[in-house]
Amino acid sequence: MSLFFLKSIFYMLLLFSIFLSHAAATSSTSSTTISFSKYNDFNLTWSIVNATTIEFSLAWNNSCTFDYYDWAAFGLNQSPQCSMADAEIFICNPTPTETATQFCQVRNSLAGFVEPAVDKQQYITLMSSSVVNGISTATFQRTLAAVSGSELSFNITNNTMGLIYARGSWSGDSMPSGFPNQHKDVGITKVNFYGQQQQQYA
Repeated sequence: MSLFFLKSIFYMLLLFSIFLSHAAATSSTSSTTISFSKYNDFNLTWSIVNATTIEFSLAWNNSCTFDYYDWAAFGLNQSPQCSMADAEIFICNPTPTETATQFCQVRNSLAGFVEPAVDKQQYITLMSSSVVNGISTATFQRTLAAVSGSELSFNITNNTMGLIYARGSWSGDSMPSGFPNQHKDVGITKVNFYGQQQQQYA
């Protein structure tokens, strides 16, 4: 067996190992978690699943000293210096029995400082939910690209976005029935979903 042939095999194996390492690196996903509470009991976690999809998970303490938080929500705004108005909002209301067919909804605040309207196009993919030992969780996916046909949807890119968040109690039956009562816990922050940590300013 010639030296040239052995070298050719060696370089082929080397290139193949580099390819495998690159494939593993690009296919793996890492998650980032930020807390909306100084007690770390109201958190948002996300991960970029692939080139087109992002996954969000909300987790919160649903039973605090003075309030019961049936629902939690966060909203996206193209401007980092945002308010509640003109936000693409995702509100979740999981149940202990997980019998609800819909535990998160897409809403928007195009009407301003009133109860966010339910978007006519429910474009998120529901993944899982739970209510266990006082902790509610809800996970869903959406496209990184703005959703065509939605009343309000933003591109999620490698740029800082405004982020609003809130939680509160729910009246009536669980989703898709009933409605959220006015929030008792609310705030504004900003975040880059491609890895930069948020900076809370209100």
